[in-house]
Amino acid sequence: MDGDEQKELLRKALGTQAEAYAHPLKARYLENIEPMLELVVPLNTERLLDIGTGSGFTALGFAPFVQSVVGVDDSPEAVEVAKRQAAARGAASAEFRVADHEHLPFADGSFEIVTCRFVFHHFSDPGSALAEMKRVLAPGGRLMLYDILTSLDPRQAEVHNRIEKTRDLSHVRMLNTEEFLALFRQVKLDVAGKTVLLAKREFTEWMDVVGAGPDTVRQTRALIESEGAQSGLCMRIRDGTITFTQTNVAWLLTPRA
Repeated sequence: MDGDEQKELLRKALGTQAEAYAHPLKARYLENIEPMLELVVPLNTERLLDIGTGSGFTALGFAPFVQSVVGVDDSPEAVEVAKRQAAARGAASAEFRVADHEHLPFADGSFEIVTCRFVFHHFSDPGSALAEMKRVLAPGGRLMLYDILTSLDPRQAEVHNRIEKTRDLSHVRMLNTEEFLALFRQVKLDVAGKTVLLAKREFTEWMDVVGAGPDTVRQTRALIESEGAQSGLCMRIRDGTITFTQTNVAWLLTPRA
């Protein structure tokens, strides 16, 4: 699959998922934004750009603490959801627009803070996306990259990513810690802080947020039942209910001088 095909899959997926994440009943699925705020320490004089904004969760979470917020997403449907969320919350300083994450429509150094939450594993060229985030950072700016970690064990990582791809075709690949660090070195970003969080997931809710149909649910469940123990996710099946533990990481990155 080439980059354009992957972007089209991503646009469709993000539009569907933004509606799900914006639903009040899904609020407990979303981790608290506090770990990101504590690492970034935003100032009310700063401008923030949120990449892959989806329902606007991160952008609107930061909005009370910064001067202005722009959320961008590849999906027009997701942007409309974010705009509705902003209007409902009276977030006048938040703006949302459609933009390609590899070709952002902003000048160099436009933002003191750039955030990207739970979308990095959908990018077909994560290095290009990360370099573009760095480009729009102002001198002394901070980049907050929040995503899911996979195992350092190649077999576990392969099974983990195959499960994710079966669940959601827009998934590309989750990285392990060493791969993230290699990517940061390549783009010349330094790690200024890091927080690792464990999150318990329940299968049905996890499938619902990507709008999975019955066939996808059956295929994903069958894969988990046959190979989930080798995924590194501490899969548990009790009375027919599948739960597992997802490892999330918040990276605070700064451009190398």
